[in-house]
Amino acid sequence: MSKEPHIDILDESHTLTVEELCERCRVEVTWVEEMVAQGVISPVEGGRQFAEVTIRTVRTARRLERDFALNASGVALAMDLLSEIDRLKSELRRRR
Repeated sequence: MSKEPHIDILDESHTLTVEELCERCRVEVTWVEEMVAQGVISPVEGGRQFAEVTIRTVRTARRLERDFALNASGVALAMDLLSEIDRLKSELRRRR
């Protein structure tokens, strides 16, 4: 029997506490704080709430950290580069 992939539908307008984010992504609060300090993720108003779509960014950051043995600043750099690649691809699609 094959296992169905789990798909989260994430809402930009829904927010999570830092604790909820940690629970959903299986990370520690200190890890989240480090990613905030590095600019990888940003809290919404008040500083302890995150847009639900942040889950996607956190999961990507954790995979980069694990798969490439990156430290926090390495994760931040890799995330910036991935974002730039996405931007450039979008620009190329618009110009075609």
